[in-house]
Amino acid sequence: LGPNCAVSEVLSLLRRSLAPGLIANIRNNQAKSDRLGFFEIGSVFSATPGAVKKEKAGDEFLPYQETRLAVAISDSSSDLFSQIKGVIVSLLQAAINPEAEPQFLALDDLPAWTDAKEAAKILFRGHDLGLIAMVSTEAADNINLKKATAIAEINFDLLARLAIAAGPVRWREAPKYPAVRRDIAIVVADKVLYNDLKKEIVLASPLVVSAELFDTYSGDKLSSGEKSLAFHLEYRSDDRTLTASEVEEEEKKVLDRLQEKHAARLREF
Repeated sequence: LGPNCAVSEVLSLLRRSLAPGLIANIRNNQAKSDRLGFFEIGSVFSATPGAVKKEKAGDEFLPYQETRLAVAISDSSSDLFSQIKGVIVSLLQAAINPEAEPQFLALDDLPAWTDAKEAAKILFRGHDLGLIAMVSTEAADNINLKKATAIAEINFDLLARLAIAAGPVRWREAPKYPAVRRDIAIVVADKVLYNDLKKEIVLASPLVVSAELFDTYSGDKLSSGEKSLAFHLEYRSDDRTLTASEVEEEEKKVLDRLQEKHAARLREF
């Protein structure tokens, strides 16, 4: 897609995604800081005709235009994919509902820069809101990107409509008692989805208030057709501080339910 008049040859094409520009920003600034983060709100275009005519009296339409919000984060940590998920969850909770929980599902139509093993579409209240993904090693090598980078890109027009329809955000009182954080790493079949596991974790115990994926593994330490997923779990009661034995009891309920529903077992390495 090209405009009739461009400021330079570099800007002669209408962009179809905000991600390449943010990835370039990370690359251009990677020597300046150990941790980098950028965001942009801007227009993208597709070859599909939009609703605006090129000329009032004509029959041709300008390309379809959409406003998007994109975020890029980069550092040396191993859980960037989990972090970018957290960015999206926090955004939806702040803009729409403090209890908003998007789903992160398998992404079929992968952009060229994505790592197929760490990419997901964002589904929220039945709407395809956008995607999150890690930049692949191959794409990073091609542009001399030295830092691991995670990208989120969402439909900002859709986000705004959902926020307006939801009305004012209503916040809950801050918890009186602290949460207890535990990590678990389990092994399941490749076909088992993250969202199915998270659903069972939350159903296993009313004291589980948060379950976030922070690591995945598939390699020679596991059998063929298996993968490992590690979760940060937070347990909290509204009326008391939980004891260590209470948390261990709830953790056993979680593991028992995962074993029953998905034949999950604890990772032993």
